[in-house]
Order: sequence, then structure tokens, then C-alpha cells
Amino acid sequence: MNQPDGNSQTGSKPKIVVFCGHPCSGKSTAFRAFLDASSDFHPLEMDDVRTSRIPGPIHDKSRREAAYRVMHFEAMQALRQAKSVALAATYTPTKARAEIAEMARRTGADLYVVQCVCDGQIAVDRFLKRLKDEPNHAGADLSVSRVRELANEYSRFDQGFTIDTTSDPTPTNIQSQLRTYLSSAAPVEPCAWALHWYANTARLNTQPPTDKLSEAIVRKSKRSVFWHWVGLVSIYACLLLGCLPLFLYSIVHAQTELEKHPWSFARDILVGITSSSWTDQATWSTFAIAAAGIIGIFLLFYKETSEKRNRAESIGNAGKVPTFRLPEGANETPSDREIYYSYQCRIATDEERAKMPIHELPVYFLIPPQKGRSFRAIVSSERKQPASNLPSDAAGLGLDWSGFTAWRWDAYCTDYALKANGAENNLRCVSNPRANPKAGEYIIPGSRCLYTDYVVRELSVNLCAPGTLPDMRRLFEGPQWDEGTLDLSDCSAGASRYSLRISVTGILLTQDEYFVLQRRSTRVASGIGSLGASVAGAADFQKDRYGLMIPRIRPRRWNLEKSIRRELKEETGIKNLRESLHPGPFLGAALNLRYGRDLNFYALLQTPENTWDLSAYRKKRAARDRWEVDRLEFLDSRLVTQRSILRGELELHLPGRSRHLMGALYAWTVFADKK
Repeated sequence: MNQPDGNSQTGSKPKIVVFCGHPCSGKSTAFRAFLDASSDFHPLEMDDVRTSRIPGPIHDKSRREAAYRVMHFEAMQALRQAKSVALAATYTPTKARAEIAEMARRTGADLYVVQCVCDGQIAVDRFLKRLKDEPNHAGADLSVSRVRELANEYSRFDQGFTIDTTSDPTPTNIQSQLRTYLSSAAPVEPCAWALHWYANTARLNTQPPTDKLSEAIVRKSKRSVFWHWVGLVSIYACLLLGCLPLFLYSIVHAQTELEKHPWSFARDILVGITSSSWTDQATWSTFAIAAAGIIGIFLLFYKETSEKRNRAESIGNAGKVPTFRLPEGANETPSDREIYYSYQCRIATDEERAKMPIHELPVYFLIPPQKGRSFRAIVSSERKQPASNLPSDAAGLGLDWSGFTAWRWDAYCTDYALKANGAENNLRCVSNPRANPKAGEYIIPGSRCLYTDYVVRELSVNLCAPGTLPDMRRLFEGPQWDEGTLDLSDCSAGASRYSLRISVTGILLTQDEYFVLQRRSTRVASGIGSLGASVAGAADFQKDRYGLMIPRIRPRRWNLEKSIRRELKEETGIKNLRESLHPGPFLGAALNLRYGRDLNFYALLQTPENTWDLSAYRKKRAARDRWEVDRLEFLDSRLVTQRSILRGELELHLPGRSRHLMGALYAWTVFADKK
């Protein structure tokens, strides 16, 4: 059994008492009554955290999620000091309950769940009274119909304790009930509560039906695959044996004719075909039709049996790849706001927090932009690689890391049909970039990064599966996640847990002072429909290196400016650029914290073309990867200032923008001193 993280030397376990329920169910009343009689509990209420720590007039989904993150971090800090905590929120989202379940497991705390419910009409009456008395209440985004619906559809958790507040019980009555519950009832099973669904209309944790396999079925499937390949090889062999005499005769005859007439052999063949008799031509036509028929039968056999073969292979390989059954919504991508506050409350110093300058955007500047400063970015091969702490840390949390990596890659390939990309080689950062002021460049110690490594690490950080997977972001961040001492500037520590894949983002400025942006297609695997920069992509291990393009020679240095120009040509076909900024086109580098540690270098590119010429140019010369984007969009550079970015005004002109686009535009405003 894993030892809890919290301090249990005080003789009694700390408690986590959760007050949950549908909106206007009386949670706050029960919560305050409990605190009046239990002053030794550390109190945390969603509405209070939302209004005091997360500014903004609207209590929308992203702000609620951010409030949950901050509240749970503060609860963890109290539990680490062996203090009991009391939390009040609806706790409808599975993800929020999963975090509480993980917290209880890690600290060894006992979990108690108090559910407050009331009649639907009573909830509506309370909501209307609250709108009148507290117009700035955090739950002002609700409506009468929504409050009634949530109250009527609320499905109670059997292991929890329920207080019906329809009759407005007195604080004394509530205190008496809670005192009895906490002293006599058994603690709640955390995972069971996390997987419970509080609405009758849906079941997020319902698993799709699966086929149960027996050993006989597996053996039968393996035999089916074996006989399929026997039939395929037999057709190949028959074709080969049937054509072999004709093939050998043709080789001998051709060699003899070439020795006699080396230059006229091809002409003689054509003349022979056109001047041959009708019988010979009919014979050759019959032969061609027969060959086409045999090939057609072969192709039909292959096509008709491919589905059965694939099905048989999947059954025959059962057990080779582990399976982690995730509840629906377990891989939901969190909002920018949620991740921003998750890191803001855990970063140790104000200086580090200042490296996330754009409010509610989880972009951390590893190389902050400066006025009038640009640089080159060179990746140099590093022989010493950071040792990964993930296998041992995962084992401490009960997770088999090698099994998880096999499952994660297999699941990702199934979703996106990306098996071929498993061999893609990119670059990873293994330690902090080193500045070379004389050359105006940064040297980034790097090495090869497989796409599989990127998927398994960066794209797994948001997985949420209580009872199946541990808190994945905590696993990747390490103990500092709970301690609140994160140092994101330490790339060596980050590289021991993340792939730290190096990418580039470039913004293209036209002659008439417009930025060229790209709207992603709805058919691509990532960033569907989002508004991206002029150019974006990962650095390539082979294509972006210095020196001759000889595949067998292992590269030692890479130029990220080559990455920018290559991606620009592939995505837009644009080649006509002005001279690059001196000494280089890069303005800064930042980590996208939404997906772990995606390290991006921001560049400014300039073209002598104006917007109209550029658009027409792109239409005439289709780029290799033009299918990735639906259209170009143009942004007036006069709208892009530090003020418009920091106040959120620019967001109105960039619906669905990517995080790195905002980071690149902010870097440009600092470089160009656009306040």
C-alpha cells in the first residue's frame, strides 16, 4: 500500500468534509452552521474563492473550474499540515470530485460527503430572492428553468449523508445531524463518489459494451489470420508461376535483340505490335484481359477480407496492449483560465509569476521579449540526457508506466489514425537555453524527440480517471505540485518528466502593416478550427539541421530559422520575404502550460507583398500542406498593443485564437514598443 503524503503523527486522521448539492439547495446555510460548531476545520467555499481570487463578472464554466483548482490547492496545503478541511461547492463535475478522491488517497484523510437537497420550487424561490438581495452573487449566470431542472434531476449518492432543507431546518438541528454523521458513519469511498453522476439524464461513467473473449476465440482468430495470409501468398505464388515462363522468355529475347540493335529495340516493339496479325493481337488482348481479371480477383479478395483480418488480428493480439477504461469526459481539455490559476497559485515567487504576463493565458515566457531585441536560435546536440523520474514515481502511485505508454499511444493512433507518425523525429530541449550575446543567439541543448514521447507525456497531462489513473498533472510535475514551489524556468527538471518538444511560431507582417493569420481546417487532427499564427510547427530532426542533407550522418546542430522558413513554405507556399531581423527573427520563447511543456520560439517575418497580392499569390500557388488551413485572415497591426492584449480587447478580433498566437503577438508588442 502507498503511504499517505500527509502528516499522520497527530494520532487521528484529518477529515475532508464536502458540502455539495444542486444550486440553491442550502449548502451555504449547512456549511456555516457546521463551521459555527467546528472551528478546527479549515473552510473553503466555492463562491468565496470565486469572488475573492478569480476576478470577473461572470460565473462561467472556466471560472468555476479555476476556482475548483485554487480551492483544492489550498485544501491540500491544509491537509499537509494535518488540518481537517471543509469544502462547499456543487461538485457536479466528475473532474472536481476526482481531484478530491486523489487528495484523500494521497493524504490518507477520511472523506465525508454531505448532500443538500430541496424541492424544485423552493430552490427557484431562493434563487429569485438571491437575485434581488445579492445581484453580484457568483451564481448569477443561472436561470429559473436551470435551477428547477437541476433540483428535480439531482441523483443522490447512497454512501453520502443527505440533508433535506425544504423545511428550512435550524442551525442547531443541522449541527446535531452532522455531529451524529461524523461520529458514527463510515467514511465515503472516494473513487465511488468521484464516479457517481448526480443527474438522472446522463451517465458519464457508463462504459460502452465490450466483447468478452475466451482462449478458444483468440486461437480461432489467430488461425483465421494465418489462413488469410496462406491464401494471399498462394495467389501471389500462382501469379508468379504463371508469368514466370513468359517473363524469362522476354528477358532472353530482349537481351538478344538489344545486343543486335540497342537503339531500335523499343521502336521494333511498337512496330511489331501495330503490324502483327489480327490473331496475334487477339491473343495478346486475351492475355491482358486474363491478367487484369486475376489481378482484380486478388484485389477483391484482399479488400473483402481486410476487415475480417483486422478484426481477427485485434482479437489475436488481445492482452498485448493494456486497457485503461476512462469515463466519458476524462480526456477533456481544461480551459486556459483554469490552467492559468492552477499554476499561478503554485509558482513560488512573484518574479516567476510575472513570466505569465497575459492575464488568464497559461503561456510562461522562458525567454521574455525585450524592446528592440531579436536573436537567433540554435539547437546543439547534448550527449548527456536527463534521467526520467516518471517510471519510479508512477510505480509509487500504483501505475505501470510502460503499460500506460503502450496503451496511450495505441489509443491515440486509434483515434487519429497516426500510426505512421510514430517514427516522426523532432527536437527536445534537455536543459536551459544559453545566451551568446556576442553572436546574438541562444544555444538550446537538445536531442531527438519521438512523436510517441510527445503524445504519451504532453498529451496525457490532462487525463482524469479516478481509481484508474492517478492525478496525471501531479505525476508529471512531481512533489512541487502539492508543495506550491514550482520553478518552471528549470528546463533540466522539466525534461526529466516532459518531452519538451521544440516548436516555432511565426507571425508574418505584410507591406501594408497587416498580420497574416491562418484559420485551421475542421478536418485536421489538432487545433480544429482554431485561429493560428502565419506559420507554426515542430522543429524537424533531419530537415532543419546545419550542413549537408545526408541521412546517414547524425546531425549535431539545428537552426530554428530553417524550421520557420520550411513551415512557411509548406503551409502557405510563401517564399518572398524581406531580410530577417538582425541578428535573427526570434523575439522570445514560451511554454504552453495547457499541454505540459510545449516549448515554442516566437519569430517575426516580413514580406514586401501587401494583403491582396499575398492572398492572390497563395491561391495561384497551392502549398504542400495547404489542406490544413481553410483560409487566411488579416489582422491590422495597429490594433495589436500591450494594452489591448492585457485588457482582453484584442480577443474580440481573434475568435478561437491559439495560445501561442497570443504569445507571439505579445512578444512583438514588447519588441516594437507598442504600448
